[in-house]
Amino acid sequence: MPSHTIVSKEQWLEARKAHLAREKEFTRLRDQLSAERRAMPWVKVDKTYVFEGPKGKVTLADLFDGRRQLIVYHFMFGPGWEQGCPSCSFLSDHIDGAVVHLAHRDVTLVAVSRAPLRQIDAFKKRMGWRFTWVSSSGTDFNVDFHVSFTKEQMAKGAVDYNFARREFPSEEAPGLSVFYKDEHGDVFHTYSTYARRGRPAVHDGVGASPRSVRRGRVTAEPPPQNIYDDPAFFAGYSRLERFGPGWTRALEHPSFMALLPDVAGRRVLDLGCGVGQLAHHLAERGAAEVIGVDISERMIALASAERSHPRLRYLRMAIEQAAFGPRRFDLVVSSLAIHYVADYHGLVQRIACWLSPGGILVYSTEHPVYLTRACAEGWIRDAAGQPLHWPVNAYADEGLREEHWFTDGVQKYHRTLSSLLNGLIDAGLAIERVVEPVPDEQQIARHPEWIHERRRPFCLVVRARKQVKSP
Repeated sequence: MPSHTIVSKEQWLEARKAHLAREKEFTRLRDQLSAERRAMPWVKVDKTYVFEGPKGKVTLADLFDGRRQLIVYHFMFGPGWEQGCPSCSFLSDHIDGAVVHLAHRDVTLVAVSRAPLRQIDAFKKRMGWRFTWVSSSGTDFNVDFHVSFTKEQMAKGAVDYNFARREFPSEEAPGLSVFYKDEHGDVFHTYSTYARRGRPAVHDGVGASPRSVRRGRVTAEPPPQNIYDDPAFFAGYSRLERFGPGWTRALEHPSFMALLPDVAGRRVLDLGCGVGQLAHHLAERGAAEVIGVDISERMIALASAERSHPRLRYLRMAIEQAAFGPRRFDLVVSSLAIHYVADYHGLVQRIACWLSPGGILVYSTEHPVYLTRACAEGWIRDAAGQPLHWPVNAYADEGLREEHWFTDGVQKYHRTLSSLLNGLIDAGLAIERVVEPVPDEQQIARHPEWIHERRRPFCLVVRARKQVKSP
């Protein structure tokens, strides 16, 4: 008989459920820790590093290979070594298949070692690897990022590794560092991890399932849906009054605009800018700079053609893929787009980083009561077709909801009201105003059917401010 505890099936199930509760608690804590990691500040890389690569000399900025995010795996392979580190080699056996998936998520992954390039190339050929691997020989890169140690450092008995002074048995150490390059070509160091944390972090980035990196942090998010480029959806959406010039007649428009600060001289980011009505309006009102971000090629094309401005720039990318430097904007706005984003908490953490001290976030999103309607049409109607009730179902169950809106399969993400507001608080933002817009008399006169919009909230509009830390 095995020496391990043997129980009945019922006892095993009870024990497994108890352990599952602990696993779920761990997952929630890990998600919280990941959000905090994504919100960490960055440091600009002012030093020039030149590596030896397969095509000759390359700088750190060159290693991005046209992408905005770079993962550097510090592979333990020192000058004069006959072969690379066995543990690093085991991990590297899993890199090649993931490189293409990372590239599609705007991420380049490279390995860097201090061994001369000829040694690296020979070992790489022997192992059958294809990923990019460059030599930092002759540079301070490895020493500056605390994965190589000089003989003088080793002679003192303790080196700086994993953010502490400690003894280390080798002149080479493993780790992972992440960098971001902005639109001006400036490079920022966003994250580094070493020792036991290094290998899981690399596996997160190069594991078998597609992952996405947000500002240098690896997260397991589903790919964003680009429903606005679906012909059937766009045909229906473009007939709405709020599309194009009619955007000022949208139900929530007065409430949203009332929460905006004076934009004169401010740097503004519009997440989910659509065809650019709000972004263009803010540029005309004197914003120093406006960047509009949207996933839809069709929307961005219309915005660029119909609403251009010298201080306005449109970027085609998903909100989930947006990445900017710290304190980059004074105002971030988003109109009815955040409910399409799977990782709300991660997004507001990133927004908090992008905002300058005292910067403001104003966003609208579909109200949780509206999004959790129990039937497709929403209203339960009487025999005459008049609305009776708006039933809500599974309000506490956050996550993906699919609905028919001009076409089947439109994906939105439900969060409870408390999750929406607490997410802002957790990101260090102070909530200044919360509005649940309802139509006024003028709007009802124009749209008599909107009288029913006073019976349940359609959307939520929130204003929050990044607090200024006292010295």
